[in-house]
Amino acid sequence: MRHISEVLRLAAGGMSLGQVGSSLGLSKSTVHGYLERAKRAGLSWPLPEDLDAVALEARLFPSMAENPPTRPEPDWREVHPSSQLRSESFYQSVRRMDR
Repeated sequence: MRHISEVLRLAAGGMSLGQVGSSLGLSKSTVHGYLERAKRAGLSWPLPEDLDAVALEARLFPSMAENPPTRPEPDWREVHPSSQLRSESFYQSVRRMDR
């Protein structure tokens, strides 16, 4: 479960990114990311009373359908064709390619 509302509350209380992260078991980069997403969404502490956890997450993390990736997904079979050989380990396939 994400601690978005707690991150916003603690940061608004004057705690540093590191302090917020330590208290919630998150990295500083995760805390920073949550704060940046909230800023872009126009949200700050205190959150509106009608904004529950599901709505908050939807505003900060729009679904992939709403924001499709900008880069195409690679054809992984082409990238690593030996992965199609189920009985062969990766190490064995690399050794076979070196011959």
